[in-house]
Amino acid sequence: MQSPFLKDSLAIVIFSFLIFYIGAPQRPFSTPDEGRYMEIPREMAANNSFITPRLNGVKYFEKPPLLYWLQAGIIKVFGVNEWSGRIIPALAGALGAFFAYFLAFNLFNRSTALLAAVILSTSALYFILSHIIITDGLFSTLVNGALSFFIVGVNKPPGAYRKKMAVLASACLAFAVLTKGLVACILFSGISLFWFMICRKKIKLLPLHIFLSLSIFLLIVMPWHILVQLKNPEFFDFYFIKEHFQRFTTTTHNRYQPFYFFLPVIIFGLFPWFGALVTGLIRSLLNKSLIKNDHKCTIVFLGVWGIFPTLFFSISSSKLITYVLPVITPLSILIAYTIQRTKDLNLSFKPDVLSYSIFFICVLIFYEFKKSDIPINDFLEYRDKIQFLKILFWLSVLLPLPLYKLKGSKTTFYIILTLTLLQYSVMVWATLYNDSSSVKSTYEHIEKNLGAHKKQLISYYHYHQDLPVYAQKLIPIVGGLGEMEFGHQQEQHPTKLSDADFWQLWFSEQYVCAFAWKQQGYNQFKKSLALKQRHFKLLRDGQRKPYEIRIKTKIPTFCNASPLEIHS
Repeated sequence: MQSPFLKDSLAIVIFSFLIFYIGAPQRPFSTPDEGRYMEIPREMAANNSFITPRLNGVKYFEKPPLLYWLQAGIIKVFGVNEWSGRIIPALAGALGAFFAYFLAFNLFNRSTALLAAVILSTSALYFILSHIIITDGLFSTLVNGALSFFIVGVNKPPGAYRKKMAVLASACLAFAVLTKGLVACILFSGISLFWFMICRKKIKLLPLHIFLSLSIFLLIVMPWHILVQLKNPEFFDFYFIKEHFQRFTTTTHNRYQPFYFFLPVIIFGLFPWFGALVTGLIRSLLNKSLIKNDHKCTIVFLGVWGIFPTLFFSISSSKLITYVLPVITPLSILIAYTIQRTKDLNLSFKPDVLSYSIFFICVLIFYEFKKSDIPINDFLEYRDKIQFLKILFWLSVLLPLPLYKLKGSKTTFYIILTLTLLQYSVMVWATLYNDSSSVKSTYEHIEKNLGAHKKQLISYYHYHQDLPVYAQKLIPIVGGLGEMEFGHQQEQHPTKLSDADFWQLWFSEQYVCAFAWKQQGYNQFKKSLALKQRHFKLLRDGQRKPYEIRIKTKIPTFCNASPLEIHS
């Protein structure tokens, strides 16, 4: 390929990685996802056991192991901490930006490719999820890589390059299966099949190197599935039946949402570029020359890529915001293409300028309607940052308007891009040290004030996903097993603690700290303590009136001894 490709690729990866890695060393692990996806690899690295995933010591088969393996490798090298734990999601996001550039570069031109990579990297959903340790970011990147290599290969004549693309597509698809399961195959085959049905008269698929591609796919996918099944006979039923079939067809996971759920997700997920997508769609309907004839099948592929996953997950009985992350890539490329073609045809950019401003007005209106839903404590904590964001949003509304009759989209684009990066910086700044669900500050308070004395940390009727990560040891749980209930059904494990055993431990000479959850956890503990005091002999006054820690409103914590007692 031409030299600009390598230079651009390096610049895109570095730029994307840096904006996705902002704040990584300071932000505490969020729960439940980051705590879970750090604890499982932490246990893998600590025990050198990489076949059977375990969460807090018990079997956990909800996801395949690729993300765990990558995180475990990072932990082996750098240890358990925030800055190292977020390397993989930032790299996955940067790789996804490269795939967008690679695809647009091969299908269209360099300027469209650069624009697509920037739009993708600064789209809200993609930006946010590239900061979080979660399977969806890596999964989306690998699925998008498979689709990118597939369509680029199909657009090339038969030969060595097409064969290379087939190999890379198969490898990406296989790794996507090892990240989140068979849904990767459904998305890949559904998108490619529907596209072929629409454009079959204009494309030549063969040769697809099916035997070679299938061999590579199976060689990557099968070993772990075979080994984990041999070690765990219960794996097949839980992983394939419950986590694939039942998750899609039933509401057993309590993730039901209405059919239209993903429409607002995509609208705000493409912030601030959704207005440009709408104007591009309208332009393509009104101006037949906007899409070049030799690009029509490619545009159809990107359209199917954006529509099929959205419809597929909309039909599902289980919906999460993160499911539609794979569609942000093709939509970003379509936005870049229409912007570039508008420039090529010397069309007016007035609709684009207005769409930017109107979109930000809609966001501000949405905030005014929804701000009452923000918990008062969170609102007070983030009040200054929210006000700063509102100022930036109003600037995003007003600054492009003078360009309505002046310089067109290039200046508008740079203004919106700059303001968007400022907005994201404020969002990241707002989350530093302020994750209300993380146990980090509470755990550090205990370590600082209760000294080096041996103490037992316990999750009380709620499993705090990041507690074993910060403590770097397994945490006993009283009730509230949640997603670990299946693992505890398969084998007896000491991390499951009965209510009677907990109170026996509480009234012993052992120092105990119990992490509850929200006000109901606080009330439950206090009520139970009042009842249990009648049946146990008190060894210390602190057991009658426990040392309470309420650094964060969501994590009331109780210790059966105070710092003064321990240090005396």
